[in-house]
Amino acid sequence: MTGISDTVCLVNKCKEMEEDLKIKSFLEVWSDLHYGYAKTLLMLFCISHIIIVVHPKACFDLSYVYLFRALDTMRSKALPWFRELLSGIDISNDWIQNGRPCSPRVLFVFESCPLFHTYDNNANAVIEGGIRSKPKKQSPLKKLEHSLEDQIYRILRKSRVITNVSGNSLFAVPANQEFVFIFSSKPYITDFVGFFLTQIRAHCQMAKELDLTENKQETKNN
Repeated sequence: MTGISDTVCLVNKCKEMEEDLKIKSFLEVWSDLHYGYAKTLLMLFCISHIIIVVHPKACFDLSYVYLFRALDTMRSKALPWFRELLSGIDISNDWIQNGRPCSPRVLFVFESCPLFHTYDNNANAVIEGGIRSKPKKQSPLKKLEHSLEDQIYRILRKSRVITNVSGNSLFAVPANQEFVFIFSSKPYITDFVGFFLTQIRAHCQMAKELDLTENKQETKNN
């Protein structure tokens, strides 16, 4: 699901909000947008086994902490209603009591790597006699992933988003397993400033050519 935390989705939503803003205030429209987004996320956290949170940069967005806490509060308040709905279905008692089949595991994926080079996880492996030995030390990419894991875990624990009892929490992170992944492939756009300047020049050139074409047509008509 792509939500309002995604830049492209947010821009599209802002365009759709133009008509609503003529009737309602900005705060009303923005609250409705957040409410619909939160309801969809709450459903995902109640039916999913694994949820993947994707970030465009290798930096954890702290706004997710407030969102997770709000969703946890919503789930706690809606739990009696979930139990009532599930009581008439032939499912296990644990499912009914928890209002969901399990506490979902959340994985965090970061789409860009701040490291300048692409590192292979097996780059430090040594081949001896045709047998690949284990890496003697971790690659910089793996160290970065583990560092992000520690940061995210501490943030979620201190904010009480995750607790020792995973069933009572909104979600859990895999115990003693990696839950942060960073794309190590080289991005298609390496120079964002140059890329956007090229796009602006191309747009201006197209507009100029369009104006020339329209002027020629007007001259012929006259």
